[in-house]
Amino acid sequence: MTSAGTEGSLFRIARVADAEAIAQLHDRSIRSAYRKIIPVSVLDTMRLAERAARWREWILDTEIDVLLREVADEVVGFVSLLPSRDPDADPRRVCEIPTLYVDPSHWRARYGSDLLHAALGLARERGFREVTLWVLEENRLARRFYEAHEFRWDGSTKPDPSLPEPALTAVRYRKRL
Repeated sequence: MTSAGTEGSLFRIARVADAEAIAQLHDRSIRSAYRKIIPVSVLDTMRLAERAARWREWILDTEIDVLLREVADEVVGFVSLLPSRDPDADPRRVCEIPTLYVDPSHWRARYGSDLLHAALGLARERGFREVTLWVLEENRLARRFYEAHEFRWDGSTKPDPSLPEPALTAVRYRKRL
């Protein structure tokens, strides 16, 4: 999937060579978005090399799609899509967006919305009928973003497994395609 966007921007499927750039953007975005939610001591335990290795694995996994948004050959955002991992969902009908991040220097430039729309289009192409995502309960900015795109909290919660103690609560949002 490669498509031209506005202002010289581009979507494309991530390649293994993109893992380092994705990991760096992911780190910058998490540090900005979660600085008032997750203690700095916890954020500092997240190692860039480990994050890059995890992104290489995800990019190579045929069940996971990772889309990049580029502007002038710079990765400014990414989104990932995979069959739902939730035990109460049919992974043939329900997909999950586990990550959607935009570089903080490009927040409010519509790249997040563009990435979300691209992921939803890809989900439809793959035959999914519904999409879910988990967001930290305290992340009000992200929750408003997803609600503005017609995602609704379905009442499900869980401790965020990606964070060490103290665990934070994640809430599940859902949207029919």
